[in-house]
Amino acid sequence: MVQNAYTKILVKTTEAPGHLFQMNLDSDLLLGAVEEGHAARANPTELHPPGTAGYYAYSETNYGLSRRLVEQGWSIQRESNIPILQHPTGAYQIVVSSGDVATGTEVESWVPTTLMKKGGKFSSLFGENGRGLFDKDVLTDDLMQKIAGECPTYILLYHYDPLKSETRCELSLPSPADEAKIANKEKQYVAKWQKRIIIGSVGGQPNAPTPNFTDDSDFDITRKTS
Repeated sequence: MVQNAYTKILVKTTEAPGHLFQMNLDSDLLLGAVEEGHAARANPTELHPPGTAGYYAYSETNYGLSRRLVEQGWSIQRESNIPILQHPTGAYQIVVSSGDVATGTEVESWVPTTLMKKGGKFSSLFGENGRGLFDKDVLTDDLMQKIAGECPTYILLYHYDPLKSETRCELSLPSPADEAKIANKEKQYVAKWQKRIIIGSVGGQPNAPTPNFTDDSDFDITRKTS
């Protein structure tokens, strides 16, 4: 299952249910959240500024995922305006991001990246992802015990394809980010993966225009002092 230097494990759609079951998740829950974001692209009008459809998609995907998981006992916190959802056992956490055209594909030579470069706050979430904790075949109880306290961070990565009017998605575990770039406050794409679980796609005919989507951003807020 190892394919190249940028993705160690690729889990295709047919295998995804078993892997998600080990994480106490299921495809329908994740697809439901992505579908809410997909539908939200139809809400902006021609009077809205460019990029509104992409922002709405990001916002509603986060909301849809948060609502579903909080109902199941997950906790939510925000780090520099980034919503972070943590499993009830603290075993792992999930954030949401848009991805490029390779997102949600099963072509082994295609490796996705986040659509936008990410700031240090976002990139630093993946510092616990490089501990070799994610074997391909492991029972749920063992997985939860094995990684409790380490709290690696997955990304629910989605990509809207305007030609097909569909949004593809995957739940993927990034490799640790470049610490030197974080220290220098350089933005960087998330482009290397320990594990990619391909979830599937949701479709429709959004009426919104499809300009360049500027959606999920990483903000650093500094208070002014008098």
